[in-house]
Parts: sequence; structure tokens; C-alpha cells
Amino acid sequence: GNAEIASTFESLVRDLEDAAGTKLKDATGTPLADGQDPKFVAERAVSFRLDHILDQVKIRPSRKRSTRFTTSSGSTLKRRLMLAHVQGFRLLAPDEIENLQAEIQKAAEDESIELIISQVKKTINTPEGTFRYGWFMGTQGTPENLDRARQIRDDIAAHFDRDNAFTLVNTSVTYLDDKFHFLLEITGPELYPDSNVAQLQTELEEKFATPMDLYAWSRIELVHGPKGVLSMKELSAQFSSRQKENLPEMMPLILEASRR
Repeated sequence: GNAEIASTFESLVRDLEDAAGTKLKDATGTPLADGQDPKFVAERAVSFRLDHILDQVKIRPSRKRSTRFTTSSGSTLKRRLMLAHVQGFRLLAPDEIENLQAEIQKAAEDESIELIISQVKKTINTPEGTFRYGWFMGTQGTPENLDRARQIRDDIAAHFDRDNAFTLVNTSVTYLDDKFHFLLEITGPELYPDSNVAQLQTELEEKFATPMDLYAWSRIELVHGPKGVLSMKELSAQFSSRQKENLPEMMPLILEASRR
């Protein structure tokens, strides 16, 4: 939820402030993350871009390194490299790195700097599932909208519980243009049919009297075995139903006692 996202963003901002040697602020002079309301900080985290705060960062000479490379012909090339360690909810695209490099060159008044990104993708998991970049209710997360989103999520989950071939891995939701948008992450023996998506959307809109768009992020997962091709869901169901056959004699009693 908001608290987890805000905590992660505040940690990122503190690291940036330590590296920059200054307190980072937005265009209005408000600190980026300094104990504000988690909902406010979480909304800011979703829209945050490094190039928005570059003018506040002083490029330190110690952060740049001149590296010499020797070519096969014996000549020497001198390059100025800057290594940046980045942690975020998604990987930076090449054009974003190029734009960031240009901003750094401008701030440092040194066009010879080459930016290299060492990036770790961070995952945040909540009771609702894995947080996906861009899929965030923000100011639209009113009690009414959150309750309606949970009801729709439950119906979507129940729909896939009845499906023997496809598995619902994760569901994300946001609210834009006066309607809900749901991202369904689905695995199965084939791409999830468009007709199934359209039918499910129609059923949900009629049941909840709420406009929405469903997006199916479908990934193929097949298991080839002695009896042919199965979905992972089918195979797991087969083996999970028989796992008790290999349990020690005392294990069922232990499991039963743990439920009391």
C-alpha cells in the first residue's frame, strides 16, 4: 500500500541526498520526502524522475573516472565514465539513460562524460499482489473506489479459480478517465483468448454497473510430460492432490493439530 511505497521512496531520496550533499526539493521548495503523509509521498514516488532534481545536484569530480583503453592497433583511448547505481520499480529505457546523460553533461559542463547505469529492479508486494509501476490509485483511492476494486478483484480471482487451464498470477488496478483499469497477469498453455477477456469484462460491468477496461498480460507456460502437454496449473493440481501419499505417518496428525 501507500506506506510501503512511501518508505521505499524515502529511502531512495535519502541515498540521493547523501550522494548529492543537499536536501532535495520539488519545484515549490517542498522536500521530496521528509515525513509527509504516506499517501502524498507515494503519489510523488510514482511520478518521480531523476532529471527533475538534477539542477539541485552538484556533480563531484570524484564521481567521474578517466579510463584508458588500448585498442588492437596499440593506440590509447581516454574515456570519462560515470557509473550510477540505480534502484527502482522498473528498468530505465535506453532513451531515458541518454537523456539523463545529456542532463549530467550539461550540469557538469563536460560533454565527454559517458553514463553507465548499474540497476537493480525493486519489487514491492502487498496483500493485493505485486506493485506494478504506473498502476496506482493515488487520489482516486477513495474508500468507495477501493472497496469496489476489491470486490471486482475477488470476482476476477474466483473466475480463474474455476478455470482448469489458466492461472491468474497477479492483478493490478488504477482509475483513469472515470473508469477502472485492471491488468491481469495470466499464465497458461496458450495466450489467453481475446474473446474470454471481452466476455469477462462484460460480465463484470453488468454485475457491478461500473465501466472498466481489462488488459490481459498473457504468458505461455507449458509442461511436456508422458501424457502430452499440460498447463502448469493442471500439473500442479495432479501432484498436489497426491502429496499426502509421501508424508510420514505422523505428519497428518501434526498438520491437524496445527489447525486447532
